[in-house]
Amino acid sequence: MKLHHLGIETNSLERSISFYKQFGFKVESKLELMGETIVFLQLEEFRLELVQADSLIDQATSIHFALEVKDVDEVLSNWRDHLIIHEGPYNLENGWKTVFITGPSGEGIELLQT
Repeated sequence: MKLHHLGIETNSLERSISFYKQFGFKVESKLELMGETIVFLQLEEFRLELVQADSLIDQATSIHFALEVKDVDEVLSNWRDHLIIHEGPYNLENGWKTVFITGPSGEGIELLQT
């Protein structure tokens, strides 16, 4: 068994697509299912499913996903005006560096340098 995708509801597909493209995601497919617009984005073997949800209610969550990046500081420097830092950056005891940001629909995203 392996993870196929992570689904995120968003109230703006275009904003979410633009946001994830800056991390290297590419649009894999777009479809309509039971009145919903769904877009799959892919980054290597990892997929995000974005679902248009016009009545999305902002809510805090303890769930996040991690994107491994080559250099956390470089990402923060290049995208600082477009990122909402929730927590960090931190240098971990194992040599990793991490920062938690908030995605365009309130999702938690960890940027991890290993």
